[in-house]
Amino acid sequence: MTVELADDGESGVEKFKTFHPDIVFLDYIMPKMSGVEAVREIRKSDMKTILVMVTSISASDQVAEAKAAGANAYILKPYVAEKIREILHRYELI
Repeated sequence: MTVELADDGESGVEKFKTFHPDIVFLDYIMPKMSGVEAVREIRKSDMKTILVMVTSISASDQVAEAKAAGANAYILKPYVAEKIREILHRYELI
C-alpha cells in the first residue's frame, strides 16, 4: 500500500491526478482549495474513488454539502482508528 500526503487541497487534487488512489481522505477546511472543492474537482474525472471527509465540522448543512459534492463518507474528529477500518471494510479495500 502506498500513502501520499498533500499540504493543501490544490496539491491534493494534483497528487490524485498523478497517483489515482483507491481512497482519499480530505479535511473540510484546507488551504488553497477546501475539501468540498477538492471533492468536486476529483469527481469531474473520477466517480469510483472513495472520498472521505475527515473534519471537526459537524454542522448538518456542511455534511450535506460534502455528500452532495460526492463524498462517500464523513468522519468527525477526533476519530479512532476503528472508524478508518470500518470505512476500508465497507468499501472492501481491506
